[in-house]
Amino acid sequence: MFDPRRKIFTLEQLVPIVEGLKREGKQIVTTSGRFDIIHSSHTKNLAMARRQGDVLIVAVTSDRLASEGDHQLITNESDRAYVAAAMRAVDYVFVSDNSPVAWIALLQPDVHVMGGSPFSSAFVEERRVVEENGGKVLVAPHLTERTDVELAQRIIVSALVS
Repeated sequence: MFDPRRKIFTLEQLVPIVEGLKREGKQIVTTSGRFDIIHSSHTKNLAMARRQGDVLIVAVTSDRLASEGDHQLITNESDRAYVAAAMRAVDYVFVSDNSPVAWIALLQPDVHVMGGSPFSSAFVEERRVVEENGGKVLVAPHLTERTDVELAQRIIVSALVS
């Protein structure tokens, strides 16, 4: 029986798993995000990331890190990790309470898929760490048909009209 919880690990648990997968010759792909309200842009980007290698690892941003920005979360990190793990394209999930640079250095992915601007300081730092370890960085296409903010606004408007 399928249980998404079997795909959720801590970063510390993932490190030896990834080392073993690399010894088997598997191409490791990583990506990260809040994954708050899952929508078609998330699923399209995860599918694209999965096609870049053999194993897709998703880092779900912790509640603490996500709350440091201007984004107000709808769901907690446990729920977000569970939903990400339930996706067919995803092989492993962990909740990241560190900057991506820290876990990228530990996991050393062959490919790291990023959203956002390739000119941001975060992008530059992540790219540096990936490339120092022999990997490459891909920028996920900016898909504008859905965003979690837009969906939340539609839900609120719908509730007010009802």
